[in-house]
Amino acid sequence: MNGRARGLGACLLVVSLAVSARAQAAGDQPEAPPGAAAPAVTRTAAWPAEIVDLAAALAVQEGGRVKPLHTLASYRLLAINGKRSLTVPAAGGGTERLGPVEWLLDCLFFPEQAAGYPFIQIEDVEVLDHLGLAHAGKKKRDRYSYAELQPGFSALMEKLDQYLRLEEQRRTPVQNHVIRLAQNVLQTSALLGFLEFAALRFPRADFAVLSARFPGAESVAVSRVLGACADLLADYHGLVESGAAESTEARQLDGIFAFVNRGASRWRALAFVPPPAGEEVWLSPADVAARAAAGGAELGPLLAPLARLERLYDLRADQAAFAVEFEALARDLRARAEARGEYSGIELEVFYNRADLFFYAQWLFVLGFLITMVSWLWPRGGALYQAARWWLVVPVVLAASGIALRCVRLGRPPVTTLYETILFVATTVAAVALVVEFLNRRRVALLASAATGALGLFLAGWFLEERAQDSMVTLQAVLDTNFWLSVHVTTISFGYTAGLLAAALAHVYLGGKLFGLWRDAPARYGAIARMVYGSVAFGLVFSLIGTITGGIWANESWGRFWGWDPKENGALLLVLANLIILHARAGKHIGDLGTCLAAIGLGMIVVFSWFHTNLLNVGLHTYGHDRALHLFVWRFYWVEGIVLGLGCVAWLREKRV
Repeated sequence: MNGRARGLGACLLVVSLAVSARAQAAGDQPEAPPGAAAPAVTRTAAWPAEIVDLAAALAVQEGGRVKPLHTLASYRLLAINGKRSLTVPAAGGGTERLGPVEWLLDCLFFPEQAAGYPFIQIEDVEVLDHLGLAHAGKKKRDRYSYAELQPGFSALMEKLDQYLRLEEQRRTPVQNHVIRLAQNVLQTSALLGFLEFAALRFPRADFAVLSARFPGAESVAVSRVLGACADLLADYHGLVESGAAESTEARQLDGIFAFVNRGASRWRALAFVPPPAGEEVWLSPADVAARAAAGGAELGPLLAPLARLERLYDLRADQAAFAVEFEALARDLRARAEARGEYSGIELEVFYNRADLFFYAQWLFVLGFLITMVSWLWPRGGALYQAARWWLVVPVVLAASGIALRCVRLGRPPVTTLYETILFVATTVAAVALVVEFLNRRRVALLASAATGALGLFLAGWFLEERAQDSMVTLQAVLDTNFWLSVHVTTISFGYTAGLLAAALAHVYLGGKLFGLWRDAPARYGAIARMVYGSVAFGLVFSLIGTITGGIWANESWGRFWGWDPKENGALLLVLANLIILHARAGKHIGDLGTCLAAIGLGMIVVFSWFHTNLLNVGLHTYGHDRALHLFVWRFYWVEGIVLGLGCVAWLREKRV
């Protein structure tokens, strides 16, 4: 004991961090802390809307970005559950649908109840065989509760350690599912145990050493003990120096410090406490506990939110009193964030999340596509055709509004990340095609607008759900402030837009040829080919400007204009492909059908430049690496290769005629 006395606040912290991390990784319950836990309480009524709204707008920091709790809860639930909502049994019978905020509130304040919710998704039931868990009556892909999986936690963490030692390319799909499950279990465990400190009290009868510091109290809350850690450390050192290191008081103090240090490794799920002036990183209760264990002073402002959470935990069975205290906590935290200038945009982001504009836009595009297909059976000036044109204005406006909200919230261009480029290109293609349709009224661009809008937004949604990560990421300074980078990503995205629009129109041309459409209106094929040609010309201008400005940015940031990076090569291929198509048509080496077939090939080059170069894990542009996206890209190549083969059949048929 004497050897540990010196530097207790640091040494004991390191030891307890390691022990607690190992205990959590093994799936074991934490060692019972010295104190009395609050009795389990079950939520018997739905969360009031005012509490949900207040919680949704609470500011937290994650990944270097201050964001609303709604965003954090949405992506945590999406990663663990596979979707942003879940249905659970209601207290009064029937079922209850929980959104991300309600689910997170249950995890925090009713952990025993939330541990029984089936929200942990198992991709393959074979995973449970690896863990020795029964799964009778379950589907191959199903959801389980934390309590159901708990008997297999030790085996799960052993498998995690074993499979992480394997190279990613050598892992089987089931092994990857095990790794993902382990990560989800650890995330769930962190949420369920986050308010452990709020549930516990140090009984005065068992901790007489606290009597002098807290006279008259039957039990002492953890936040008060944290506030007194500096004095308690001084008391401990005094006992050691006086030769009373083995006394009852010293053992009680040692137990308190062990619990505080263990908490410094466990209560990290939410960093919601704004730090003191001059600091940038927000604090979780674990961070506050670490400062207390190190004998830090001036902890009062940091402990106040923890004390409110302790009162909230005590009041969770009284919904009215809980709402009053929760409003006070939300008001206090908001005032602190506003004083730091870090709350602006929080409510806008909550609105963006709840509006879900891209989801509604994609389904309106699908309906617009169906209306357009039906309108082809009617005369061109028919009411259905007019309805289809104006119908598609709505999803274009919704998608553009979603992009604008992202720009306002983040204060940067809308095409900085891979996800943002998908949104931008899909919306731009749909908008440009719709404008073309209003100008020439040939129905072809209308179909391209609806199809590309729907497919693009479906791709964006799939990409987001596959990653289950916050799409509003914090960028490095060189990516967030450089003028040439902003110009580069915007113009090159317009180049992608033009290439994909040309490919979409070419598909319509080829479909007409294969299925014998417009036999009584052959001039329509020439009009489509001219639109394809115009799109390619448009794409050449913007892809060339985008490539040059990208080189200027690279010269400023990396000290070289060109380095034959895969992304740079992809941009060059895009420019060359556009040039080849334009020159081949101008030289009459290809006709209308040849131009459209080349445009389909151009679409494949766009996908290579846009996505595939990021998946090669080579060079400076590997930020988009993703196994599922890699599979999607190769499937796209195969489908388009089949389309080109059918195009060759149409070309041979046309040549024979």
